[in-house]
Parts: sequence; structure tokens; C-alpha cells
Amino acid sequence: MTPIKIQNYHPLQTNRLQILILVFFVSILSLNSQTRFDSEKVTNYVEEIKESYNLPGIAVSITDTDKTLYLEHFGKINDNEQLLIGSCSKSFTALLTLKLQDKGLLNINDPVVQYLDWFQYADKNQSDKVIIKDLLHHTSGIPSILGRITIKEDSLGSTKREVKRMLSELSIDTSQNIYQYSNINYRLLGYIVEQVTGSLYGEVLQKEILQPLGLTHTTGFVLKPEDKNFPGSYNYFLYYPVVPYVSSYYKDQIPEGHIASNAEDMAIYLREHLKGYLKDSGQIINQKLSNTLFTPRSQNSFHYGQGWFIRNKENKKIVFHTGLTEGFNTCMIIDPQEEKAIFVAINSGVDTAYEIAAGISNILVGKEPNFYSKTFFYLIRSIPLLVLALIIILGLQFLKWKDLNFSLGLNKKLLPNLMLILGILFGSLWVIIFPVMYQTTLKVIINHDPVSGISLIMIAVLIILISLINYFKKQSHNPHHA
Repeated sequence: MTPIKIQNYHPLQTNRLQILILVFFVSILSLNSQTRFDSEKVTNYVEEIKESYNLPGIAVSITDTDKTLYLEHFGKINDNEQLLIGSCSKSFTALLTLKLQDKGLLNINDPVVQYLDWFQYADKNQSDKVIIKDLLHHTSGIPSILGRITIKEDSLGSTKREVKRMLSELSIDTSQNIYQYSNINYRLLGYIVEQVTGSLYGEVLQKEILQPLGLTHTTGFVLKPEDKNFPGSYNYFLYYPVVPYVSSYYKDQIPEGHIASNAEDMAIYLREHLKGYLKDSGQIINQKLSNTLFTPRSQNSFHYGQGWFIRNKENKKIVFHTGLTEGFNTCMIIDPQEEKAIFVAINSGVDTAYEIAAGISNILVGKEPNFYSKTFFYLIRSIPLLVLALIIILGLQFLKWKDLNFSLGLNKKLLPNLMLILGILFGSLWVIIFPVMYQTTLKVIINHDPVSGISLIMIAVLIILISLINYFKKQSHNPHHA
């Protein structure tokens, strides 16, 4: 009978095998721990915020460097519906500008006037010093309010002529490279993209970024109401989003704030940034490009890179951007240390996307999300109630004035005249102070939030009318009145 040979394992070989198996399982567990998070807690948190603000719809996506980890839609919003991402569009424009630099079509250290020969401030010597990098970092000297006013299109659908006129009236000093966030900077970048390529901004965006990344629900062209996935949104009346809103915009606004996308595409886009920044393995973004985008112009200035805000939070770097357009509010956050990125979109103009994204960011690191005060939200939403109260007061004053046969006359006493002047001034302030606070115009406020904007005008008119009626009503009681 042939003996069976049993192979003997050396003790050192056995230990090595055990160690390799142990290392393998530890690596798997470590990988899982990097991507694992409490998705149910994220869902519950988003639903709680949605309910507290009565938000119509919310889209949320979370990604790591490999795949989309979370993609959910809440309320009146669906996964195919495109959303205006607001100023998050600036990150696309900045990336596109640097891609064109890599192709040798421009240099961000060149003067803007080299590409746009009509670019000129009141002092040509000042505007000639402005380089493309200044536009990217918002250090061109162009004031914020210039990017928040309505700019008229010409018959060809362009705003270049009006932008040229406004810039020519600017008396500014550009030598200090002072940060002033202004949409006009990125509108100018859009003009430069079209100038150096000879193509529309949307076409260049499609070729250089959207197509390579497979962003099939993202566009740099104007969407029309008849388009299949036209972005629908809602405005508030009091505390409820019950007023359907149709966003209208023009092509020159797209580079600064009107790219349309959805949560799924934005997860792919943010994943590309993560891969480029952390692993130098992005399809169109390498580490050099990412470092340029995510580096401020100066550490002593406001921390704005190129199309991205940079913030050091608890000794780690966070890059983000928010967006607010007529009917939409968005936020994207990249946390390189956690290797995660978050996108949040709301189909209303209530500015809560950053709160939600920051809350999710806390959940991802095992912390409790912060809940912001809603006092300001309720104050703004309550403005129509003030209008109603003033209408009632005006009605009562009018009836009393009617009983006095609508008497008119001037009063020579100081107090009635002073009260009239104060009433007119106080009424007028309602349509002055809010535009000043937000560095914009009343027309823009009405476009973003029609109910609140129209309410402000009504409050101003009602207060002035009440002051006038009260003045004449008191004058009728004056025994010396002729």
C-alpha cells in the first residue's frame, strides 16, 4: 500500500498567510468604514428641514471618489427634472477657463482687454491692469451691486453693449486687488470663452466638460418652458410655497449662475473634483488644476479661489459654493479629508440649501446637525400680514375722513407737518432699505420673490396714504382752518 504523503507547512509560512488574510479583511473593513454613513439619519434630517420651512422639493446627492453613495428626492421634485444651480455655475466657468488655458487659447495672467477690446473703466489705465485671474477671484474692482441688477439685452439677445456702458462709468482703483463678489466677473469670463473659441458658451461647456463626464442632464443653454425637463419652482405666499414660478433668463447669465443640472449629474461632477484633487486621477481634472481652483488669490484676502469658496473648518479644508436664482437655491460642499462631496438643491428661493448641506456634512462625520434660527424666514414671510393690517388701518382712516367730507387744507402747526414728513419718509424707506441691505434693486427683489417685493411696494404706498389722510383728518378739526 502506497503511503499518503502529507505536505508539511513551515510555521513562518503559516504566520505569513494568516497575516495576509488579516490585512485583507482589515482593508475591506477600513474601506467600508470610509464610505459608510447613516443614510437614514440624513433622510430624517432632510425631511425635518423640509417640514420646518415647508419647502416644496429638495434633491440631495452624496458621493465619494468612487461612486454616488446617496441620491434622494423629496416633495415636488423628480430625478430627471433639471434645476438652475445658481452661482454654483461659476465653478464650471472657472474650470472651463483653465481647460482653455491648458489648450493654449488664453492665459489667465493676460489683461482682459487683450481678449475683449471694449473692456474699459472710466479710467482706462485702471481697467488695462485687470487680468483674467482678477475675474476668476472677484478682484477686478467691479462692485457687487453691478452683478445684481437687471441688464437689458439688445435685439441680438446680447448684454455686451449694456455691460460695456456700465463698466465705462466705473471710477475704481484696481491696484489693491480687493475682493468684491460680482456676477459680472463671470459674465465677462463667458464672453472670453466665446471670443477665444468662436463658439457659444454652451457648446464649449458641452465639449470640454459635460460630454467627457457624461453629464446628460446638464446644459449651458437657455431652457424654454416647453422643454421636457424645464425646471419648475415655487414662490411662497406667507409660509407656504403655493405660487408656481417659471424662471426666465438669457444666455449671457449662464456662465455666472444659470447652468441647469440635477442631483445625479452634480454628484458625478463633484466626484471628478474629488478624484482630481485627492488622487490626480480625474478624467478632465488633474491635481494641478484642482489646486489652482481651490487656492485663494491671497491668504490675507477673503478666501475665494476660482469659482469656489475655501474655508478652514476645525483644521481641515472645506471648499463650497452656494447658488440663488429666481426660484432655486443650491449648495455644493467638498470635504477632501472625509473624501466626500454633497449637493443640495431646492426648487424655491428660500435660502436654506447651505444649512441642509452643512447639516449633512456634520452627519457624515458623526456629529449632530445644527438647526439655524428661522426667525428671519418667518419675518420675511409675514410681510403680507403687515400689508393686510395697513389696509385695514387705511380703510378705517378713510371712513373717518369721509365723515368729514374729505376736507383738505394745510396746517401751519409744526407737529402735524413733522408727522406727515416722517410718515412719508418711513413709507419710502421700505422700498429703499431692503435693496440697500441686499445690494440689489427692487426689480431684482420682485423677480426673486414676487410676493415679498410687491408687498414692500404696497407697504410704502399704504403708509404714505395713511399719513396723508391722517394729516387732512386732523386739519379738519383745526378751528382756525379756513
